[in-house]
Amino acid sequence: MSDDAVPIQYHLHIHDQSFLNDARLMFEATTPFMSFHVGEFIDPRSVNVDELPEDVWWRITAVMHRLWEIEPSHIGHQVGLTVVAVPKPE
Repeated sequence: MSDDAVPIQYHLHIHDQSFLNDARLMFEATTPFMSFHVGEFIDPRSVNVDELPEDVWWRITAVMHRLWEIEPSHIGHQVGLTVVAVPKPE
């Protein structure tokens, strides 16, 4: 591990029900994503998922972090979420 600062790549992967499934959606950014917590909701239409009914949202069931370093290129930080479809909260 080097003492020199290297860029960090941030990744967000959203999985249906289990991390064993391929990610349904993936995002990459140069700044960190906000914190996600089990029990929180995501409106699927806010991330361009249109095939779900209007009254269905995703509830986060698990949050996982992965970190890696590719010297001297960059550090990676991936946040993985598992979600289940639930009725839209009122």
